[in-house]
Amino acid sequence: MVPKILLAAAFGIGAAVVLYANMSDAQEPACRFFKVQSDNVNISKEPRGDSTYIDVLDSGEIVCVTRDQKADGRDWSFITHKLVKPAGTRKPVNGWANARLMQPAPAAELAAAQGITAPPAPAPTTAAQAPSAAPPVAGEQKVVRFSDPIPFGPVSVAGKTLEQLAAADAPLFPPIDGLPEALWKKPCAACHKWTKETLCDQGASYVKNPAAAFRNQHPDGGPMKVQLLEWAKQGCQ
Repeated sequence: MVPKILLAAAFGIGAAVVLYANMSDAQEPACRFFKVQSDNVNISKEPRGDSTYIDVLDSGEIVCVTRDQKADGRDWSFITHKLVKPAGTRKPVNGWANARLMQPAPAAELAAAQGITAPPAPAPTTAAQAPSAAPPVAGEQKVVRFSDPIPFGPVSVAGKTLEQLAAADAPLFPPIDGLPEALWKKPCAACHKWTKETLCDQGASYVKNPAAAFRNQHPDGGPMKVQLLEWAKQGCQ
């Protein structure tokens, strides 16, 4: 026979494991699903505008928000993951985004992203009852071209072309943290011979791995890197 003291100890350990699992489940934040409503939403390491970018979201993506915070006069949302294909697959994000650039995810789109089959909507009985098509969202497709002024974005990029930004007089940030100014505070052309083709290759590398691309600040600022990524995504027009 097993001594009573050993049985009691085993029961105590089992109860503690169950209690810990229940506590872990209870402590895990609940998801609030939102849909990204703007092109190239930057994901920051911290909830503030000058934080390092660690990722970027595309318009229409469905994300899981677990907490909110107000900082620098803005409302920020912490995104733990986004839903990607195949349906129901989660991709970690773990960063902060401007809450104003997202809206609650429509139930049908959320169900599709989670791989849940939604019941079909009832068909209208007459043509007059059929819902009208939703109007197109203004600015939904923002085209970036090499020699055309960028019509959106912060002051550092709006109104300038990628060609002009690539030939900037001097970078804003060092390519490597801690590098003495004497080595990098000089015209970009002194170190790089940027052409349309080489810039396209650079932008394509951001498209392939945006999370890695945004770990470091771009010498001309994060917005420049965003424009290169979008330009390459559209085929380097």
